Amino acid sequence: MLVGLLLFGPVQLLSAELVLDDEALYRYAMHLYRNGEYYRAVTEYKRLLHFFPESGRTDETNLQIGRSYMAGERMDEATVYWEKRLEHESLEGLQKNRLKALYGISLLDKNRLKTFSLRRRNVESGILVLNDVKSMDDEGRLIHDFTREWSTRPKPEFKSPWLAGSMSAIVPGSGSFYSGRRLEGTYAFFITTLFWLATADAMANEDDTLTGVFGLFTLAFYGGNIYTAVNSTFKYNDQLESDELHGLRKKYGIWFIPETNRRKGRF
Repeated sequence: MLVGLLLFGPVQLLSAELVLDDEALYRYAMHLYRNGEYYRAVTEYKRLLHFFPESGRTDETNLQIGRSYMAGERMDEATVYWEKRLEHESLEGLQKNRLKALYGISLLDKNRLKTFSLRRRNVESGILVLNDVKSMDDEGRLIHDFTREWSTRPKPEFKSPWLAGSMSAIVPGSGSFYSGRRLEGTYAFFITTLFWLATADAMANEDDTLTGVFGLFTLAFYGGNIYTAVNSTFKYNDQLESDELHGLRKKYGIWFIPETNRRKGRF
């Protein structure tokens, strides 16, 4: 009898069919998502859509795929995914509202480590998308208030790069002081002045070699101080806009936060 079990038992086990329904697959994908395994979660969400196209979980699964891209910091893929969903799906009501909110936020966060001027187009596109989000729930109302305040905010008090360059051309370092970089301006003033004094001393002593060497250094630091002042002003203006956007997003909580086992997600 023991021999029979050893011979035929495995055959019976192999003949057993593994049945996996859409609800079980969705729960497993959510388990991966909540535990931070976003790339694996995307695979399981897509598996669900492939094997169960008529599932009652289809709409939420489609949202979860995009959320997984966002949670995994794959904003390029997230924005492309949301664009395709908006173009090819006939969504309505809260489902479409959520999709637009997520799409707009993913645009705001795209290339967020770059300077504001390099991601300005994404930010402007994100604001346009968020402008179309309806106040259908608490999150929609927050987005509405955020976009309204962003569009009606006073114009930032930018500093003039032309003025900064002109100031540094007259008094080295003063343009950097104007743009708020006082240490940078102090170094520019003293180093340029020292080389100018050294050049003047070499000329007084009729030392053509030192006059040429110190003169080149003087011109280099003088020109560099003008360039630095102009560049610093652009950076100041750029940071001003970036800080405004960050502050307003923080005020209204316009951040995507993925759901975990310990906390509820946002958007």
